[in-house]
Amino acid sequence: MAVKTYYGDGYKDPSSVLAVNAIKAEATVKNIYSKFIFASGDSSTTTLFVGQVPSNARLLRSSTLKTWGVAGLTSFSLGFGKNGAVVNSKGAALMSAVDIASAASKDPLAALTAGDIGKFAWQLAGYSADPGGMLDIIGTTGADTSGAGTIEFEINYAK
Repeated sequence: MAVKTYYGDGYKDPSSVLAVNAIKAEATVKNIYSKFIFASGDSSTTTLFVGQVPSNARLLRSSTLKTWGVAGLTSFSLGFGKNGAVVNSKGAALMSAVDIASAASKDPLAALTAGDIGKFAWQLAGYSADPGGMLDIIGTTGADTSGAGTIEFEINYAK
């Protein structure tokens, strides 16, 4: 076995002439808070505009989604949009068809795997290059609600 030294994305490799990306080494954490109150009988494909993040932001695992009993909402997806429309085929890049009908805490980044966590929002949204500007975070219901309830998002990101 060989002894090795590794340098992470947030630490400058002494042999490199390139500086570390400031968003990975010295970012400021920001937060989006959004609350939605559902009525009984809200239809599937209801759209929730949660907030906007800069396209070069990194979403953080400390983000939360809390529900207080939105009965019937057994399918909920969360992803990216731009100018009010879902982008590319990655519309459900963050959560895909998750049951949020019962009162609980959920991970709004549930669909992200270990390799996705350090990616920028534009990469998660499926763009091949940074489009610049802001990306919408959009939720979509995949089932009708049969009872009233509340959903609260706290989306944390580094910029």
